[in-house]
Amino acid sequence: MSKKVDVVLTALQDRVRIMQAIMSVSSMGLKESKIIADNPPAVVVHCTSEKMALTTKKILEDAGSTVEIREAENC
Repeated sequence: MSKKVDVVLTALQDRVRIMQAIMSVSSMGLKESKIIADNPPAVVVHCTSEKMALTTKKILEDAGSTVEIREAENC
């Protein structure tokens, strides 16, 4: 079984762009994405594959955020 990871938003520049990016990479709506953007560090995607995490990280970084990939717990 492959290792599962979390994608964690640690910092951001433009909240609106980050909220849009969060909604594009997850099933979160506007309210949930706002909570994430307003409270870093926060998990954007939980228990995903490393490949998907890297794709998600790139999308979030391109929108102007700082992102970490961390080993997931309780998957």
